[in-house]
Amino acid sequence: MAAIATRPNAFISVSLAAAGDDREDVEGLKKCVANFTHETGWTPNAIQHVAGAFRYTSYDFLKRWAMKYIAYRKRGPTDTSRDYELTDWDDLARFVNSFVKDSAGARRPSR
Repeated sequence: MAAIATRPNAFISVSLAAAGDDREDVEGLKKCVANFTHETGWTPNAIQHVAGAFRYTSYDFLKRWAMKYIAYRKRGPTDTSRDYELTDWDDLARFVNSFVKDSAGARRPSR
């Protein structure tokens, strides 16, 4: 982890929980990142949560059923005949552009 810490770094967490603003989901995202940093020993300089997508058409029967149930419970899309892109690509682009801009002035490690 020392090598990563010497460079600008970010963690992009892809989770359908990022699609909404449910308090329980937000707390779950925080807990997942806390567990990740504890398990890996890496504390990223920046963290961005990205919603991802429902790819119903590529799931097997059981996964499609489970994902439809989750979507139903969270008032998400449940028509399994198609896929749903939930990523806010503009927001992700803003994050990446900001990260790159902020990182441009960062000290480069010596070789």
